[in-house]
Parts: sequence; C-alpha cells; structure tokens
Amino acid sequence: MAKKVKVPRKRLIVAAGIMVPGVLAAGTVAASHADAATTPLQVTLSACGTGSSAVWNSTPDPVLTAGTASPGTCGAPAGSTYNPAVAKLGFNGTFDSAVPTTEPAFKASAYSTGTPRMVIGLLNGKTLVGYPGVALSGQSGPDAAGMAWAVGNGGTYTDYQTAYNAAAASSTAVKSAYVIEDASQPTGTANTLTDVQYDGKTLGAGTVTVVQPYANQYAQVGSPVPVLQLSAQTTSSDKQGLTIRVTGLPDGVSFNASTWTISGTPAADAKSGTATITATDAYGQTGTSTIGYTVFQKPPPVPVLSHGKAVATAPTRETVTWQQTIPSWEKFVIVGPGAINGHVGWVPPGTEIGYYSGLEAHHGYTVTYTPYTAKGGSPIPGAHPGKVYFVS
Repeated sequence: MAKKVKVPRKRLIVAAGIMVPGVLAAGTVAASHADAATTPLQVTLSACGTGSSAVWNSTPDPVLTAGTASPGTCGAPAGSTYNPAVAKLGFNGTFDSAVPTTEPAFKASAYSTGTPRMVIGLLNGKTLVGYPGVALSGQSGPDAAGMAWAVGNGGTYTDYQTAYNAAAASSTAVKSAYVIEDASQPTGTANTLTDVQYDGKTLGAGTVTVVQPYANQYAQVGSPVPVLQLSAQTTSSDKQGLTIRVTGLPDGVSFNASTWTISGTPAADAKSGTATITATDAYGQTGTSTIGYTVFQKPPPVPVLSHGKAVATAPTRETVTWQQTIPSWEKFVIVGPGAINGHVGWVPPGTEIGYYSGLEAHHGYTVTYTPYTAKGGSPIPGAHPGKVYFVS
C-alpha cells in the first residue's frame, strides 16, 4: 500500500498557472517503471524568456534551460511578481487522449526545488504532477529513486497509481502533457532530460523519408536546370537534427545544404546519371531517394537568315539582299513563273546579295536560302532555310 506523507512546504511557486510545491521532502513514494517502448515519442520543444532554451544535445537528449522574463509574461497570471521564464518538452497528440495507465517518467541532471517536473493536465480540471529522482521513505533498490506524484497542489506525494486514482483519471482524458523547467533553479541551469517515457513510449529513433521525389530531369549544357526544393521527414523524436546530402549530380549542378535546393548550370563535361538524395536524422537513421539526370550537349550555333528584302532594278530584274547571323555557304532555289523557275545556285560565305534576271514582270517569286557546310556539301544540322518573297 502506498505511503502518504504530508510534506512541509517552504513556499509555493506558480508556473504556467499551476501551483506546485517549492520544496519536496525525501519522504515520498516510489513507483514501478514499465519497460521502455520501441515506438518513439513525438515531442515539441519550446521556451520563453531571455536566456531560455529547449534544444537537443548531441546524444541526442533534450536540454531545458530557464532564463529570465518579466512578471506576467510567458503565460503567467497578470499581477504576478515572480520570474515566469520556462522551457518545455511537450508531448504531441495528447489532447483528449486516455490518461496513461503506465507511469510516465523521466530523469533530470539537475533536479531541485520542484523543477523540472512532468505535468499532465486533465479535462476534469485536475492535474497530475510528477517529480523525478525522489526516493520513497523506507524503500531501497534500483527503483527507489523514481517519480513522486501529486494531484495538483496537494501536499501529499504518492506513487503514480495512487495519484491516478485520486484524480479520477480513468473517467476523464488528457488536456495537455509536458515536462517543464522553470526559474526555481538558479537562472541559466541547463537541465538534461534522460529516460523520458510517456504512455509506454520513449524518445528515440524512428523512420526517415525523403519527401516529394522528382521525376527524371532533362538538362542541357550551358542552360540552368530547374531549381528543385527537397524535403525530408523523420518519425524520430529529435527532428531538429535532420540533414540532407546529395551525390551524383552533373558537373555544374550542386546542392545547397542550407536551403535544401538543387540548382546550377551543367558544365561542358556534364554527364547523364543518377543523383542520390540521403536524409539523416540525429539518431543516424537514413532515408534515400534518387533523381535521374539526362544531359544533352549544347548544340553548336547555326546560321539563321535574320532578314532579307528585294529591290526591283527593272521589270524583269530583281536585287535581293539578306543577312545571316553566321556566314556560311548557301544553296538557293528560286520558284516562280518563267524559265527561272527551279533555278539553283550557290552563294559563298559573307555574300549577302543576289541578282536575279529573266523574270516575268508583275509576278511573284520566292527565293529559298539553305545554309550548307560547304558548296556541294550537306545542310548544316539545326539550320532552317530562310525565304525572301518579292513581286517583279
């Protein structure tokens, strides 16, 4: 049977609207802890106040530090005079959930004067408050320094089951649940939380997934590729340590680890291939995806007839001028009435004028110029014929 001990209190501390005892005596009640579950807890870190922080260390374990804040801020009641700075580890998705029947628990590196503590607010208006590392009077063994529990601001501290029953927890649900560090300790005390357990779940590794993988990309040397925004997610408890790296991108294309974007312009020696995206979280869990890149070499510039015009020098004679972006041999064909129809000729590079006679007056003619690699050679790949139409 759990022992109930009336504990003298030197003062009361109000934090986040909850009255909690400022000092706990050693005569409290220990609880039995369930084995850690393998499904990781989903949590949110938050802090309020100058110098307050809630971060993950390299282990990774959450570290809560309460700094300083003006009275009446950080959720403290208006008119209050104490330092309300806080840091929290909140348990996600607890609203309207069943109150855990397995005792929640955690350990703190610097517990003192009632902080840090676990708070489970209930929809019936009552609150379960748990304090770590406090041994029960008359008990010994590995579980002697467990969690001491109280219902709200009660001065009696018991094991979890006794407090659970006293709060009528089986007939209500959870409003919110979190671990809080307040300014009861010296300002700036960094408190590392370990062995955190809630509703049978513990902090730990989950699964990492690369989100929104893209279809294969087509790129051309010398032309910027579309910017790709990468994304990843993890079900692990620590989500702040998630990183992405990308390997196998074409030369000239790179990944920005700060913005998680792929961008750039394929270099002349860029090759087709597959880029591998690897996301890694703080626990070393990884997830991968791939993006294929097909790279086309930049086509060489081709001559283009930029413009042309014809000037009649006689009713049966026409002077045609034109310009090309790149000089080349050109094969021309004239189409129209009379004997000149179908006439074929060659124009050397740099020549941009032609004279056509033997035309029939007042008739229309079209001269087509096709860029060639050489006189009598072959059409230049990618170059389109240019046409000039005139009426004699």
